[in-house]
Amino acid sequence: MRPRNIKVTTYDFEHYAFSKGWIDGYIAGKRSIYVYIELGLETEYEPRPNDAPKTEYKYFYGCNVFYATSIENLEKEIFEAEEQNVTVIIYC
Repeated sequence: MRPRNIKVTTYDFEHYAFSKGWIDGYIAGKRSIYVYIELGLETEYEPRPNDAPKTEYKYFYGCNVFYATSIENLEKEIFEAEEQNVTVIIYC
C-alpha cells in the first residue's frame, strides 16, 4: 500500500511531528479530507523526484489515521472512517 500524503501546517510540522505523537492535517484533492493521525515511528525520509524543492517532508510508519469530511467534524472527533498501521508522509 502506498503511503498517505498528508499536508499539515508549518507550526504543527515543527512542534508535533515526532514519533508516537499526533497531528491534524488534510489530504488535498478534488475534495479535501481532514485527518487526525496518531503517529507511529519516524524513519528517514528519502526524497522523491517529484518533491517540491521548498517543501519539508517526514516519513512515519505504524500510524493510525482517522478521517473526517469537514474541519468541524475533525474538531468534534466525529470520524467517518479509520485505518490502522498506515504509513504516512507529512509535509508542509
